[in-house]
Amino acid sequence: DTRSLAARSGREGLYALDLAYSELPRHFGDGAVTPFLGVGGAVLTLPAGYPVASSAAAGGLQPVALGFERKRLDISGRWIGMENWSYRVALRRDTREGTRATSGTFFSTVAQLAAPVDHVTDQLEVSAAYATRTLQGQLAWTLSQFRNYQPSLSWTSPFGAVVPGATRAQLALAPDNQLQQLSGQAGWQVTPLIRASGDFSIGRLTQNEPYLASTLTPSQIRG
Repeated sequence: DTRSLAARSGREGLYALDLAYSELPRHFGDGAVTPFLGVGGAVLTLPAGYPVASSAAAGGLQPVALGFERKRLDISGRWIGMENWSYRVALRRDTREGTRATSGTFFSTVAQLAAPVDHVTDQLEVSAAYATRTLQGQLAWTLSQFRNYQPSLSWTSPFGAVVPGATRAQLALAPDNQLQQLSGQAGWQVTPLIRASGDFSIGRLTQNEPYLASTLTPSQIRG
């Protein structure tokens, strides 16, 4: 189920406006099953009476679709300025919703899990370009923000408690983050046979997501 739509409007030599939208599914498996309930959310549990340390089939398996759908929206505008200058502003939003396979450890055991995918990435790019027959250059600034609306995943251990009360585990998923980047490039036609060019890029990526609790075991939590 892939679909896309694109439109363009403007006036030749003055400005251009572009709009594009697309949906693209991504599948990671077919016929996958799991004993866990709550797939697609941040908390996975086991059915009542799930048999500990025995065949998972004895406790019942649930079908699970492993994959996500990516939706992308692009809006951009470009206009021609005076004296060989042109300018461009572009906005992009990517959303991804679904599940993907991961794994988590619980002391010496490992469980295969269906982790939720609920991501949004917003990107803004502003650039200015200068072009003549002998000299061309461009300077651009990019801002990208990533948000994960399911920053962690917890699950009930299917192998029983290692110590009293230790029945649940958790892991962190991709943290929210932000990127800012400044880039530029230039070219100079020195002679008909010699051309000099160069480019640079500098950026900063930051994230400040809090750490998860060190334990979910009530007897190990200190006030």
